[in-house]
Amino acid sequence: MRYTPLQDKLLEKLKKFNETMDTEWQGVVDVVNEYNAAMDKKEAHYDASFPPEIEREFDHGANCTAWIYNRMEEHVKPKRNTSKKIRKALGYNG
Repeated sequence: MRYTPLQDKLLEKLKKFNETMDTEWQGVVDVVNEYNAAMDKKEAHYDASFPPEIEREFDHGANCTAWIYNRMEEHVKPKRNTSKKIRKALGYNG
């Protein structure tokens, strides 16, 4: 498939962004699994007292994706509202 020059540029930046994210992802997986094991042993918890700062970090990647869709869908008729769906799924108001 052929891409336009801007699509090529966007694809290049997205690939670089995802490669960078992938280098950190395994570390996140390891810590989440460690935390999950601690919850199984009742040594840690995830409930209403869980720090909201950490939950906001959970959401960051999805919010970045929502921003991209929001900007790209400004010119789509009818608007697809993918960004609103993502934010709603995260529990935010659009």
